[in-house]
Amino acid sequence: MDSTDPDTRGNAAEPSSTFRSTLSQVLGATAFGFVIMGVGLIFGMPTIVIGELMKPNATTIHGVAFDDYSASWFGSIIFISQPIGSLTSGFLQDLFGRKRCMLVVTIPQMIGWLLLYSADSVPWLYTAVTVMGLSVGFMEAPVLSYIGEITEPRLRGVLSSIAGIFLNVGIMLECYIGALTDWRSLALISALGPVLIFILLSQVPESPAWLVYKGRVSDAERALCWLRGWVDPIHVSKELSSLVAHVDQRNVRIVKTKDQDYHQVPSHDLGTQKRAKRSETMQNIHHFLQPATQRPLKLILIYFFCSHCASLIGVRPFLVQIFDSLHFPIDSKWVVVIVGTLQVLGSIGCMLVMKLLGKRGLSFVSMSICVICAIAISVYVVLGINPPWVPMILFCVLFFAAQLGIGSIPWMLISEVFPIQGRGIAGGVSAACGYSFIFIVTKFYINLEQWFSMWGALLVYAAVGFWGIIYLYFCLPETEGKTLQDIEPYFLTKRERERLEKSHSIKNLPVEI
Repeated sequence: MDSTDPDTRGNAAEPSSTFRSTLSQVLGATAFGFVIMGVGLIFGMPTIVIGELMKPNATTIHGVAFDDYSASWFGSIIFISQPIGSLTSGFLQDLFGRKRCMLVVTIPQMIGWLLLYSADSVPWLYTAVTVMGLSVGFMEAPVLSYIGEITEPRLRGVLSSIAGIFLNVGIMLECYIGALTDWRSLALISALGPVLIFILLSQVPESPAWLVYKGRVSDAERALCWLRGWVDPIHVSKELSSLVAHVDQRNVRIVKTKDQDYHQVPSHDLGTQKRAKRSETMQNIHHFLQPATQRPLKLILIYFFCSHCASLIGVRPFLVQIFDSLHFPIDSKWVVVIVGTLQVLGSIGCMLVMKLLGKRGLSFVSMSICVICAIAISVYVVLGINPPWVPMILFCVLFFAAQLGIGSIPWMLISEVFPIQGRGIAGGVSAACGYSFIFIVTKFYINLEQWFSMWGALLVYAAVGFWGIIYLYFCLPETEGKTLQDIEPYFLTKRERERLEKSHSIKNLPVEI
């Protein structure tokens, strides 16, 4: 659901200040961006912990240690527990709202950090990352839905990329802290993150699109006033009417009574009397299973798997060991810090060049550079070339290029390509599968390395990325700068598009008074 699904560009003529409108949307997106930064702290943690607990004297120093088997589970288990949270959030965010779900999830996230701090055995370490994984999975879909729903088309691409920036800022901060202190102190410091997140989230409004969908149009009006620059209701009336019309078009009807209040009723014109008898959850499942939702879901899942392989995200927990084996000229922990910093710069670059290249063009550029760098690193290892700075530069370029595009774009697409109804479940399923794919490429990196050596494992990931470039060339539409109404017909058949256009022409009066 999106408060800007209809074309709201006509609102530019309204008296609301463009600067204030932009500022309020930036603040709203930034508050939820800190939620993603908390995810980045969690994602950066395994690299630091595995790096310390796989050292020969780890048991003596820390009282616990990893071997290859336990390290591969610790680095990947966080991602296999995330899908459970993602699938759950897909249902609950449509029932209880984006903001409320995010407030609640800060509690298990703090518990996970405290468990990690106090862990004295491998099973307790597994428990800590499992709790963290559940919390991360629960928060991902609501954050992406929220940012997509509160922003206007002119800002959606830029503000959606904020999520990628905050994610990599979190990873970078965790790397910096890990380079300066031990892993237990890192866990204790990171536990402050959920507290900050809770405070920030309490200051922003709920998604106007979700409020309209729930029949709370008066609340949606107040939220829009906040998000469009703290303006009077008259300045958001056109956008609110457009939002109500779009939700009405998608088989939910909102009417305005004589006392100026709004309420939700079944839409007889579109034949939803039978749907009204179903539970809301069953309705969401029904819409999720429709081809209009399944087609973009297929695109998202293939994009996720190919981008995870090309960006070497499965290698990240083992970077300290890999860098040590390649004898880099500086300490491996600080190379990880450099990589984390470059990922932040890549995310900022994504935001800056998004409008220039679009999501489609940026996807090709980003994935192509990653594939080329992975192949070059493999060739370096096979040929045994001497200068150790060569693979260090290649790894840095690869991780920068990954965050320049493919590290963020599939997550942005989640908030754009799905129709209003079923978007919550579709977003949850997409995030769940995305994390499952990270688990697969992370857990089996050690196996690939044992079977083919490190260079062979990187070639396997590069081959999948190359296939992804070919698939995206034929199947990825350009969504940058387009309203969600413009994007949705791309995934419909000709007959479905005609039916949607006919429905829209019939319902050209969005609000009944």
